[in-house]
Amino acid sequence: EESKWVSHTFVMEEDNLLACGRAQESSSDSEANDDAMEMMEDHHFKEEVAETFLRCIKENISQENVVIELNGLKIAEDKTFADCARFIMTTALGLCLPAPPFVIDEYKSLYSSEEPTSTKEGKLELLKKALGTMQRWASLLQKFLKNEDDQVEVLLTLEEFCNEEGDFETSGEKGKFFAEIFPQLLKIMYELDVITEQAFLAWAEEKELASEHEKKFLHLAAPFLQWLEEAEEEDSEEEEDSEEE
Repeated sequence: EESKWVSHTFVMEEDNLLACGRAQESSSDSEANDDAMEMMEDHHFKEEVAETFLRCIKENISQENVVIELNGLKIAEDKTFADCARFIMTTALGLCLPAPPFVIDEYKSLYSSEEPTSTKEGKLELLKKALGTMQRWASLLQKFLKNEDDQVEVLLTLEEFCNEEGDFETSGEKGKFFAEIFPQLLKIMYELDVITEQAFLAWAEEKELASEHEKKFLHLAAPFLQWLEEAEEEDSEEEEDSEEE
């Protein structure tokens, strides 16, 4: 009888363990499905923003109306202002490169006809194009960047764009070319008041907590962050001198 009881108890415990295992697998599958669904929705919204933005450029729509169009899309897709800003920025920068595969023929003429080279001249040409693009669309980005957290989100997306991962892993947008001018690109965004000093510092502080292989762009940004620190020190010294006078 004792042997039967032990055997019965063992079987029950084994069944419970199997049931728990199946429940955990089901939970994991559910989480994976949720993540996949979220990625699909994000990717869909990214392309919707790109198409809306490109259409507004093609039809020469005023920036005020571009804001209305994109805000309507944001509401319809239940997204945030930061989500709009992220993909406005990457689409705008993408205009400096050849059109990616998902862009329809109607908008391909808006893009550069040639890929940049990795030469010094090629990098300078890409930087020049990026400056012109950011100057044109800085005020639009500012309207969708409501706070410091939004700006940090944009910087994290810029990393993904330059590293061709996340939403840009299979998009064919070739953001890797911007990795070679990453610190200069950050300086442009700072000088055009797209990203504030506080947001850059918050981004850098967040990246310090990341694993070493995720610090690639933090290391690339080091010259810009150093310049930012030195510029702040100079401003502080000038203010002190002014107060003394």
